[in-house]
Amino acid sequence: MNDTAPLLGDDNNDDGLKTRIIAANMLEQILQKNHPLDQLLERHDPLYELSPRDRGFVRMMVATTLRRLGQIDNIIYQSLDKPDDLKTPLVLNVLRLGVVQLVFLKTPPHAAVNACVEMAAQKNTLKHYKKLINAVLRRVSREGAMMLGKTTLEDNTPQWLRDVWANDWGAETAYKIMQGNATEAPLDLTIHPNADKSPESYASEMQSRVLPNGSVRLTQGGLVTQMDGFETGQWWVQDMAASIPVTLLGDIRGKKIADICAAPGGKTAQLLTAGAEVLAVDRSPQRLKKLSENIDRIKDCQSDGVDVHVADASVWKPAEELDGVLIDAPCSATGTIRRHPDLPHLKKPQDVAKLADLQRRILSNAASMVKKGGIIIFCTCSMQKQEGEDQAKWFLENHPEYILLPVSADELGGCTEFVSPDGYFRALPFHMAAMGGIDGFFAARFVRQ
Repeated sequence: MNDTAPLLGDDNNDDGLKTRIIAANMLEQILQKNHPLDQLLERHDPLYELSPRDRGFVRMMVATTLRRLGQIDNIIYQSLDKPDDLKTPLVLNVLRLGVVQLVFLKTPPHAAVNACVEMAAQKNTLKHYKKLINAVLRRVSREGAMMLGKTTLEDNTPQWLRDVWANDWGAETAYKIMQGNATEAPLDLTIHPNADKSPESYASEMQSRVLPNGSVRLTQGGLVTQMDGFETGQWWVQDMAASIPVTLLGDIRGKKIADICAAPGGKTAQLLTAGAEVLAVDRSPQRLKKLSENIDRIKDCQSDGVDVHVADASVWKPAEELDGVLIDAPCSATGTIRRHPDLPHLKKPQDVAKLADLQRRILSNAASMVKKGGIIIFCTCSMQKQEGEDQAKWFLENHPEYILLPVSADELGGCTEFVSPDGYFRALPFHMAAMGGIDGFFAARFVRQ
């Protein structure tokens, strides 16, 4: 991104120092200016002047700092004789990068400490912090393990989210959610129903595993775009949880289905490859362009075969009644914190309230779209009941023409832990822990009487 000048110069030729300078600039953009991490990874020009290996290191430093931010800050303040010494966010960000390397990434102490001190030396306003940075990080290099023991996983989650999760799920489950969020999510692939190879064959070739629903979970790294089957559209990246809502529609061959809030297109691809006639609705032309690019890559699919509508989903109407509507509603996305560790630091309680109101407007609008016997699937990747279970109950109370069609474990690959007592699909990040966890997700299925 070029909208702001970097806090630190990057004219030093040392690659190790440059990676840390770029990481510090990205932290400033996220934590002080509320830019999402994904956008920075895509558009931060200095990042692409680095080698792929160094870009990976920058991403790991930034993502781990965000994921463990509360614990890192706790360690920093344990190391200070005078906490008031940290009066500028930039000094704190430099120290954060030092601590994440020393405590979590196990970077050699001399490399981590020297690079952070040199960063301060390059900035006139930070030069007088060199001694402080050096002293703090050298202490952490000696005592970091002990200091980490005085922190807790709860430190990494804002208090308001901790309170909501504890109220929704109880203290024990809320803690398990935070445990799940402390780990990086693996990548899952949805295999095309008519792929040239079976999920088992792809899993064997990629040294990966097949999940209960047929998704393939990658167990080792690598560039997705260079993997067998990417160019020919045999599969697409989609977390197992996100792949389930479409399957709850049942047999949709030849049926007209609206995919509400459709971009970037994973669920649209599922609908198309299952034989549905798809109306893809999204308010963002740019995101729909991305959807078209994704669909065009997938085997036997073309974006011109999708009826695309750039529209507000809370007011858009189809020309005729449909067999089904899939609503992947805008939400706080807190179920994806493992993938997007910046989310807890960007979202606020008022954001959730606004999104919950929008979700209800979209649901109410969708109620008139389907014919009798038609299905609405409402789903969000939020951990809060306000954006899941509470919305389903509200919809049933305000639209008596609909009844809930409970989901069963058989529809979820036999995973009984995904079936809530009320008959919803509810995945929590610590579910399937032995297989690497899953995104937090909610889905409810309504049938028009």
